Amino acid sequence: MKINDIKNKVIVGILPLLLILFTVSCANDDDNVSQSFDIAQLQARITEAEDLITTSVEGINAGDYQPGSKEALQDIVNWVYWRIDNSNSQGNIDDAILKLNAGIDTFLASTVSVAIPWIKQEPGTYIELSDNAKAVTANPFTIEAKFYIVNLQQRGYSNNMFANVMGLGGANDRGFNIRYFGDGAVHINVSSHNNGWSQTSTAPGVVESGKWIHVTFVNNINNHALYIDGVEVLTNDNEYAASDSEFPLTIGNTFPWNDRVLNAMVQDFRLWDKTLSPEEINQYKDGVEGTESNLVSYFPFNTDLGSNPTDMIGNTTAKFVGDFDWRANGEPPVIVVDYADLSASITSLTDFISTVVEGTQDGDFPVGTTTYLQGIADAAQDLIDNEADQRDVDGAVERIADALAYANNNKVQDTDGIMIDLDDPDAIGYNVAPSWHAEGNSFTIEISVKLNSLTVGNNGDIGGEILNNGSYLLRYFGENDNARSENYGKLRFYTNNGDWNWIDTPFAILVPGNWINIACTLDTSTGTQSIYVDGVLIVSQVTGVTSSNAPWGDMWLGNGWLKMNGSVKNVRIWSRVLTPGEMGADLVGNEADLEMYFPLDRVSAKVAPDATGNYSGEVRGATWNKN
Repeated sequence: MKINDIKNKVIVGILPLLLILFTVSCANDDDNVSQSFDIAQLQARITEAEDLITTSVEGINAGDYQPGSKEALQDIVNWVYWRIDNSNSQGNIDDAILKLNAGIDTFLASTVSVAIPWIKQEPGTYIELSDNAKAVTANPFTIEAKFYIVNLQQRGYSNNMFANVMGLGGANDRGFNIRYFGDGAVHINVSSHNNGWSQTSTAPGVVESGKWIHVTFVNNINNHALYIDGVEVLTNDNEYAASDSEFPLTIGNTFPWNDRVLNAMVQDFRLWDKTLSPEEINQYKDGVEGTESNLVSYFPFNTDLGSNPTDMIGNTTAKFVGDFDWRANGEPPVIVVDYADLSASITSLTDFISTVVEGTQDGDFPVGTTTYLQGIADAAQDLIDNEADQRDVDGAVERIADALAYANNNKVQDTDGIMIDLDDPDAIGYNVAPSWHAEGNSFTIEISVKLNSLTVGNNGDIGGEILNNGSYLLRYFGENDNARSENYGKLRFYTNNGDWNWIDTPFAILVPGNWINIACTLDTSTGTQSIYVDGVLIVSQVTGVTSSNAPWGDMWLGNGWLKMNGSVKNVRIWSRVLTPGEMGADLVGNEADLEMYFPLDRVSAKVAPDATGNYSGEVRGATWNKN
């Protein structure tokens, strides 16, 4: 079917309303019936749309239409012309009117508004700069922006302002990040191929919430400086090297550890391919024209340009990923917190505590239950007293529910260790605090292990961790959905006093379903590391290492970096090397040189001391193997 000369031969009737019609020939109809459609309204809307396209101005200033909006409307107009030329009913024309009306409405709503982006502190939220901006950071550069910190509270390890981080270990630890913490302290963290990560820190209170601050980081490869409102607050002299291309330059978070997201508004971002002097920092901190020499990227971030804006210079783009809110006129967000559920939960918990009777007999609440629950109640009340944010309040409600569930479901009885279930996302492990420190001594670590299977998580090392405190690590190897480790079933004992050293069992010794007692020793007099299984020496090697204190404040059983899939018990650490005959022996808990002892043979409170009284252990989602 075709329409005869629709654009130029409009048949004008003599009706008072000047009804505009057009004629179609039905080439596919045997009787070739002529049809007429009403396009007056459509033609008027086409004219309106084309006038908008001709007269409107696109740009990034308030009142402009967003870049690309004219092209989008033109695409709809082009489709409408096609629809007219290919219509076979009045319904087709009416449908085109609806689509064009919607297109015009969308265009009219696309004006650039005065607004500033609020990064809402949800994991996975950040602004990613395009690759050509990231490439600038391979050479000396300066990066700066203004931040309005809504509050200082942390969602993850830190609140990161600028970051380009590659954290794959060794020579693959490269990049930088500028971050602050809940106490207002700020860190510069840089790394290169050779030197590893180096962190320098300010005192607490350098940044505050509730006001705009201007932050400048100057990176000169071998020395770096951080300025707040034009004043130098921190330096770092560690060598720097940029990350590989797949690790992006981000604002407001770190990739790939994307829970290090801040809670702040951001504007006036700039990237320079030179190191600014203190005088230049103060000259430009209140604003730039956008034409300055060496300024390679400039995003005012003061108008809502959508999720993929181009900078003022036209060099780079930004991608908004995650949860943002554009605050009209830069109005800071007002956070309203609902404490009702938390108050009710505290009341329920307090009432429950009054009914608890602790003891050591089967069926009693374990000793320490009341202390732990009261601590949970006090911490929850502290959130109300100090006006915590909603996320922390909701988290406290969940913690109270979890604490009550644990107390009701874990009364005193015999147990065959504690299990960390790989398939249960809530099963984190057994956390020991404070961390154990070797302090230069020889030592023996004993732990009984029973694996559920040699299936492990989908991690690069294809393994699981039985014990880890950041300096001493016992790992086994298995298989996952992607591959089977070449070390399948083997054990590896790591030590770290500046560099990682390790020894492997020469063959697969882990058989799922069977308990084995593993003893790892370090003899500092000879620098010898050894692994024993059930009192039998499996491997011994002179690595030359000496013992050192752990960098972590705690120690993990069943986790660390890689979660295990199985159970542990009889955890003992000695400040000397045991003989094979001493390994796995029955203990009282007050033996000489015994530093730590968790039998894990009776259900305990969620947080309970070890047999020596030196340490406490906390059940983090693990389950008791109750008899």
